[in-house]
This record gives sequence, structure tokens and C-alpha cells, in this order.
Amino acid sequence: MISYNAYYQTFRDNHWQYEATSAHNRGTPWTAFYLRDSSSFNLFERDTVLAGVNSPGYTFAALLSASGSFPASVQGNTMRGCVFKLRGDLYTQDGFATGS
Repeated sequence: MISYNAYYQTFRDNHWQYEATSAHNRGTPWTAFYLRDSSSFNLFERDTVLAGVNSPGYTFAALLSASGSFPASVQGNTMRGCVFKLRGDLYTQDGFATGS
């Protein structure tokens, strides 16, 4: 799931699962979840992201907020009751709320 310029959306009870059968052609990790430029004020509630759990040797990245060339443009996103399980790294460039 990659998002650019998405505002005030609600994602609820979704299940995303990504697996790799080969290495990324750039030699970098695959990207499973990516909130990019200006994706702000979105609610993720009880969503599950499984990335590369059954992909031995292949890694994934999840970027919870990545403004890229527009610093602080990804803001106000809330993740409430979400589960991330990935073979790789979880990144954030801008802040986000975990909710309760």
C-alpha cells in the first residue's frame, strides 16, 4: 500500500500480506507500506500488515511517514490497534499517533 496526497481517509479492519519470490531489482528491500508526500490525517484502525513473513532471504520496509522532499507534509495520521509484522525495518520520518 503506497499513498501519495491522501487526506482524511479511514482504513478499518484491513489485512495486507506481501511476499517476495525474488530479490528487489535494485538490491534494496521491497516496500510494503508507504505513506508519502502529503498523506495526512488518515485513520488506520485494526489493520494488519504482514510483509515478507514467509519470504526467506528477502526483506521488506514499511515507512509509516515519509515526506521525501516535502518535510513535515505527512502528519496527523493515527494508527489504532494495528499490527505490523515484517522481515525488515519499520521507518518514520515524521511523527504519527498510535491512538488508544
